[in-house]
Amino acid sequence: MSGKPHPIVEQARVALRRLADAPPAAQAAEGATQEIAEAWGKAPLSIGVGGGIPARTALFNFLCGDRWLDPHSRAVGSAALRIRRGPVTRLRAHRDDGSVEEHELPVGPRAEAAAASSALSAARSDLAVHEQALAKLDRSVPALARKRPAGLGILLLPLHWLFAWLYRGRVTDRRAVDTLVAEARVRVDGVLGPANEAELTARAVRDRFIATLRVLASGSPAAASVREVELEVAHGPLPEGVEILELTGPARASAQVDAVFVVENEALVAPGRGTTPLSIGAFSEAVATLPPLVHDARALAIGRRFRDKISATIASLDEALDRKEESYRVRIEKLEALRITDTAGFIDEQLARVAEPITASLQAILEHATVHLGSELAQLQQAWIGGIAALTDNDGLKAQVAKLSEQWTADPHRIGEEVRMLLMGGLGGSARDLYTELVESLRSKGLPEAHHKLRAAPVLAPVAILPSLFSDTSKLELPGFFGRLFQSFDTRRAEVREQAHARIERLQERSAAELLDAEPLLRAALRDALARELASAIEHQRAWLDAALTTERTAIAEERQQLAPLVAIRDAVRADALRLGELIAQHEEQHPAIAISSSAAATASLSH
Repeated sequence: MSGKPHPIVEQARVALRRLADAPPAAQAAEGATQEIAEAWGKAPLSIGVGGGIPARTALFNFLCGDRWLDPHSRAVGSAALRIRRGPVTRLRAHRDDGSVEEHELPVGPRAEAAAASSALSAARSDLAVHEQALAKLDRSVPALARKRPAGLGILLLPLHWLFAWLYRGRVTDRRAVDTLVAEARVRVDGVLGPANEAELTARAVRDRFIATLRVLASGSPAAASVREVELEVAHGPLPEGVEILELTGPARASAQVDAVFVVENEALVAPGRGTTPLSIGAFSEAVATLPPLVHDARALAIGRRFRDKISATIASLDEALDRKEESYRVRIEKLEALRITDTAGFIDEQLARVAEPITASLQAILEHATVHLGSELAQLQQAWIGGIAALTDNDGLKAQVAKLSEQWTADPHRIGEEVRMLLMGGLGGSARDLYTELVESLRSKGLPEAHHKLRAAPVLAPVAILPSLFSDTSKLELPGFFGRLFQSFDTRRAEVREQAHARIERLQERSAAELLDAEPLLRAALRDALARELASAIEHQRAWLDAALTTERTAIAEERQQLAPLVAIRDAVRADALRLGELIAQHEEQHPAIAISSSAAATASLSH
């Protein structure tokens, strides 16, 4: 019967077949499907029974069809009994050392006794038929026609002759039947002795077999090492394909049964678990219905077992899909974490990080500019004063004065422009060099490689530098006509030299101070240039990030699309599992005794 479909088992198979289409669970689902086939097709259906020893023994006597065992002679700890139908009646005693002792109830004596009994029955049947025919004839033929009168009845002899003539046909038939009755009695007497002898022989063989069974199942010292007695019966009420096992001792620990019943008062009941036991029925009623009952119990056990496995697999798929979704979230968050949300704060932070390099670079530029400025002013001083000192006449002085007048503002302008270009060029170069360090943190945030360096120095905002070299409008002043009449050449040359010297000293003093005053402006110009370039780099990084997010979201959408069949399978299997649970619950509600017996099988055996 286990091979027939059952709604619970079929629903479990439906769910597993669907799971087989899900790659992560395919192998496990196929294995589980094979397990169901093996569990469902396993023969025989197995029942474990508990209860007191006398009650269990009474059940086995019922299944054997006679009182083969004494319910009160089996000791506690006696070997467990296992019974099933078989082609012949025999027993196997399994001992602790692994050896097996086998005894078979011979078929021959019982067959001979059956044949002799059949022959006796046939002879007695024949005799009965003839006796019935004779009695019928006796009722239809008067006694005076059947038998000649004797003694005083001789007076009725004429009537006898008359009746004998009238019933002559029936009288002849009666004589023939009477002969058949006599012959049948001879035959009955002939087979009665052999039948009795065959019956005695068969009974002796049977009694020896039963005695052996009783000893092996008694728990006596002679059977101390017997662990289990396996009994096959060729006749009796036990249905085919069912075995019953006592759940005692080692048998309970190793048993694999489909249902567990308790024997009470020559009836089977479901284990009560502290409540009133649910009755399966008296022996004669319950044993006849065991195949469908155990069939349902096995289906429930399989349904529960694989419902849990299917639920675990669904949970595993849920975890895998959740992990996948989590990975999607992490991937997006990882990219979003690269986004600079506070641009101004980030720029300030990065500028603060390169503050020391900015200071060092600015100091180097100022030092270089100061040296250049000093050198240029010194050369200018040498050119102006040295040229005056070399004059020897008024004409030369006049020419030198004309030359100084032309250079009085032009040369300072030139020197100021050179220093300005030197400063701004140095700042631009420093900005270009510092940019690489400034955007270092942006590299790890996805700044495209093309923007890791500046190809050219950035344009800096103009800075007013050395205003004294550009805004001084003083002129070289010489004595008037009458003054020159009364001054000597040396005096006039000294005045010109003094003015040139004062001019140079004033330029040197002011320009040095102005370079120092220009440092904050130059720093600001450098920081502003770096800030603009960093802001531009942030925009490039942001553009890359937006593109990367678009690409990532597209890839995630494609991956979700690829996972869609798996999600659909998961959802369908979850619905199948719910349906399986509903079927199990319905069956447990409709058949509570079977539900309890099936659940007890899981604890009575350690197989699941």
